[in-house]
Amino acid sequence: MLRICPSQCGDILKKKNTVILDIREKFEYDAYHIKSIHIPMANVSEHLEELKKYNQVIVTCQSGRRAEALVNYLETDYGFTNLILMEGGLLSWQEKVDESLSTE
Repeated sequence: MLRICPSQCGDILKKKNTVILDIREKFEYDAYHIKSIHIPMANVSEHLEELKKYNQVIVTCQSGRRAEALVNYLETDYGFTNLILMEGGLLSWQEKVDESLSTE
């Protein structure tokens, strides 16, 4: 499992066909979010073919725990090789990249 800290996302996102995937629930995403595609964790299995089309998918959630579980599951059970875990999730993003992001 490839892991990056949020401050490394900028360089990776410059690469062609790379996205951030926010897997939090809709109410969490509606409260605040960064530029990303939103697919709640429970619905990811309905979007597997879509996710395989990206060169790289940076997976995030609130703290990184759900994202880590999902990346592990998709790599192990579905053979995904294009996933990157954003360590610490959006809480870490707020701390290291954008302090103006309100996570409360």
